[in-house]
Amino acid sequence: MSKVKIEQGDEFDIEFHPGDAIIVVAESGALRKIYMPDMDTKYYNSDGYKKLLDAIDVVQPGAKEDFIKYHEKVRKGRIH
Repeated sequence: MSKVKIEQGDEFDIEFHPGDAIIVVAESGALRKIYMPDMDTKYYNSDGYKKLLDAIDVVQPGAKEDFIKYHEKVRKGRIH
């Protein structure tokens, strides 16, 4: 998994834990990058993964389906 250096100011009360995902939204409002933890069957079945899919679809309509199709192609089979 790629390491991401997170700088946070005193005004943020954020703590990252293993298994957390990070969504980077460009200034234009488009999804720029999604940093994911190791994606195994346990993660695919988690509430956090379902919320992640909902969140990316709100930011960029249609992204949820594109994300699912991409990962099905990578894993060579249905995951949902």
